[in-house]
Amino acid sequence: MKNYFVIPLVLLLAITNMVLAQNDFRPGFIITLNNDTLKGLLQYKGSISSARKCGFKASEDAEQVHYSPTEIKSYRFQDGKYYVSRNVSIEGKVDTLFLEYLIDGIVDIYYYRDGQDKENYLVDPGDGNFIVLDDSARVFIRNGSRYECDAKRYIGILKYIFRASPDVSQEVERIKLDHRSLIRVARQYHNEVCKDRECVVFEKKVVKVKFVANVLVGVNLNQIHVISDQAGNNLFENCDFNSALYPTAGLNFSISLPDLNERLSLHYEAAIGKRHLNAAYTYSFQGVITPDYYTVINNVNFSQLLLNNTLALQYEIPFGNWNGLIRTGLSYRYFFNTDFWHQFKVIGGGGYEDIVTRSPFRNDDGGICLGFGASWKLQKEHKLKLEYDFRYGRGIYFSFHDLNHTIKLSLQLGK
Repeated sequence: MKNYFVIPLVLLLAITNMVLAQNDFRPGFIITLNNDTLKGLLQYKGSISSARKCGFKASEDAEQVHYSPTEIKSYRFQDGKYYVSRNVSIEGKVDTLFLEYLIDGIVDIYYYRDGQDKENYLVDPGDGNFIVLDDSARVFIRNGSRYECDAKRYIGILKYIFRASPDVSQEVERIKLDHRSLIRVARQYHNEVCKDRECVVFEKKVVKVKFVANVLVGVNLNQIHVISDQAGNNLFENCDFNSALYPTAGLNFSISLPDLNERLSLHYEAAIGKRHLNAAYTYSFQGVITPDYYTVINNVNFSQLLLNNTLALQYEIPFGNWNGLIRTGLSYRYFFNTDFWHQFKVIGGGGYEDIVTRSPFRNDDGGICLGFGASWKLQKEHKLKLEYDFRYGRGIYFSFHDLNHTIKLSLQLGK
């Protein structure tokens, strides 16, 4: 079951990253080499790509233009991240990159992520030169054994840079090498030693966690596939169940995860419905001892009141006037009751009939879920969503594979 979940999750993340990279444009501006400001839409993407190129559109319908760090001076998202073109020495070679400008003060701090997915922080103490904050581990050999320790060389560098403030110099002894920590101490240092101007923080504004509830109605198409049982214990061998079509209604809830990704949310859904399935299998054969012909009839009918539970990760992908949704996660169904009827009848010879009304099924079923959909804003606080979900379950019987398709409409109740 773990493999069934991992595969769609990997596919979901790959597809979503590709789609987001192509379609996530946000308001911002670029500064040309002539110091002209061009307002428009900037492509929002990962840190590695952001350091190498800037995607810009003058308007929603305009064609996208890509700029390298040698073609423009800087670009910035509205009230968000700010990237500036700078020359950086990487392994003895000078390269021009877009550095994320974290804070402009007495001490400036920059950031970029390189092609090896390594985070790099650079400090300009005020003379226009960069000092690299090194967090690489130190390796040494002792008595023939290799040891590796966390050197934290950047602490000594920061203590020297902030030496004019004993309080800040002491603070950096416990500092972590990340955006929030570096901005905090740089701002504290600026406020202590510079009284004639304020420092400017360019870090993206913190996005608040959002909770959204929806009511939903939909229709389910449920299929049961019976797998062969070589041991011959399969009560439903050769039964071909019909596809059950039944309505469903319920609620779903989403809570955003802005620390991971602004468009990522944790999605939970609970929907109730009742399914009816039946199968019939009839075959004839001639006896071996006697020449009599026999007909075997195998009929199965059952109905179940059930609660569909889904817990999934969901991405929301902007497409202008509407948003796309894609998600994957785990599905759990609980069956409150089962009305079961099974007839096994032999016609011919002495004849035989057996009717069973006790259900052999489990009362729950777990599996995976993969879904996608679209949402449209109706009013300020309401959205209409059209979604499709596919669920694959282990089945309520050892020889069952349970497949469920759901098409649903939902209405968002709040922001």
